[in-house]
Amino acid sequence: MPDFPRTRPPEIDVATIWAYGNRTLTGLTGIPRMDLMGEDATFEAGTASRKARIDRILATEPEIEGSVLMDGTEQELAKSELGVQHQIEGMVDLTPLALGDTVVVRVYMSIKIPVSYVKYAEETYSGPVSPSLLFICTKVAKYGLKVTIQQTGNYRTFNSQFFVRRRS
Repeated sequence: MPDFPRTRPPEIDVATIWAYGNRTLTGLTGIPRMDLMGEDATFEAGTASRKARIDRILATEPEIEGSVLMDGTEQELAKSELGVQHQIEGMVDLTPLALGDTVVVRVYMSIKIPVSYVKYAEETYSGPVSPSLLFICTKVAKYGLKVTIQQTGNYRTFNSQFFVRRRS
């Protein structure tokens, strides 16, 4: 309390303490604060540059989730063709994998219209894996992204949950 009135204990009264405790603090007077760029930091009063930046925030589409019963063919877990910058991220539960089972997870991207997918990533998992929850995050694409899974061995059911994040 460096700005507290310098007085000796007998001279401090309740009114002095009350006045000090209820003083107006700098910045808490109801005047809009300024950000580092010197703009009014409230959104409503902000300038066009502040409001334009809100459009670069990523929005999330409804999740893509479900269970896939494998049959030896490549099956789609998630697919998105938005026409704006977006990416897919999510999880695949590989807990059902047992000794002798193999799973291949592939990620495809399209960089042109009409959409024509090209594989850019592939990972193989065999037998029981630990940790069993596989996290997948694709690269950013504009025209299309797709995540697939294919299994050999005794066919199992795999659960997955994906989110599509796009520029708003």
